[in-house]
Amino acid sequence: MPLFTTLTIERLCSKICAAERHVILAAPGISLPVAEALLQASQRLPRGAVQVVLDVSPSVARLGYGDHAAVERLATAGVPVHQQ
Repeated sequence: MPLFTTLTIERLCSKICAAERHVILAAPGISLPVAEALLQASQRLPRGAVQVVLDVSPSVARLGYGDHAAVERLATAGVPVHQQ
């Protein structure tokens, strides 16, 4: 396995969907596809197995990191979103 790798949205979603025990994601923001993968994982894995830490500040959104609708999707579905 290489020391560094490119983590595309598709690859991130694939890794989340393949998780067998838990998912811990810390990122400046997320896209809708990533939010959907996290939501599916939260329904498949034990309660509390999916943890998300995001920086939901307006400046991060202005820089293009993520989609506020994705954060709302997780919050509405009851997936814990911790704010940094």
